Amino acid sequence: MISKEELELKRIFKEFDCPLTSTDYATDIPGIVRKAAVLLLLRWCDTECCWKILLTIRSQIVSTHQGEVAFPGGMRDKEDHSPVETALREAYEEVGVPYSYVHVIGTAPPFRTRFNFALYPVIGVLDSNVTYQPFPNEEVSACFWVRLDRFLSTSGYSVRQFTVKDVSFSTNVFEDVVECCDEPVITWGITAFIAIVAAMITYQRKPEYAFPAMWTLRGSKFHASTDLDWSQVVHAILDHAISVIPPAPPVRPAKL
Repeated sequence: MISKEELELKRIFKEFDCPLTSTDYATDIPGIVRKAAVLLLLRWCDTECCWKILLTIRSQIVSTHQGEVAFPGGMRDKEDHSPVETALREAYEEVGVPYSYVHVIGTAPPFRTRFNFALYPVIGVLDSNVTYQPFPNEEVSACFWVRLDRFLSTSGYSVRQFTVKDVSFSTNVFEDVVECCDEPVITWGITAFIAIVAAMITYQRKPEYAFPAMWTLRGSKFHASTDLDWSQVVHAILDHAISVIPPAPPVRPAKL
């Protein structure tokens, strides 16, 4: 039986859902090197009366983003007909969540990463009737749940400034203490950005801090006006997600 919380979440996300045909997913996007999909796996926590989201820490054996916080997910295989297939397959491989445990409620438009990948966020809810314990593979060193609304809070939040090839930019940074790690974990970059957008939709409000940080949009500056409400900000971001080019920082943020 689907919970009332999941039904409400599905209603909220319907406005922002962007379903794709297999042809759409297979079609090349100008300027995009590869396509990938990630699973934003949410579960309702009765004791805290909130949504929590599953995040992973990438291991040191992967080719990119070693040691960084990320969503479960990965590159599209040619056999994949949709972002949902990619996200569920990769999530099963990385953290052992069975396909049948996930209720997919929507797919967001793709975000352009700093490596010119098109990253498709797939939003899913963990079946409330199952018991699931993440089981990471060799590509993941750890995984943990955090409150989704923490990405709207100023607690543990900061903005880091970087300059690459004379271009200055900002990235949202979140610091959390989690049981699986001896030191605080840092969520930043595209993972933080997508988590903020997901939290805005889920809780239907803006963050407590100014958002979004400035990104480059085809040579011009893109930002959402402070006069817009949360829904208008989300639509503005999703409308430009594949065109926005987040510059690549030279190194991952150091300890804060």
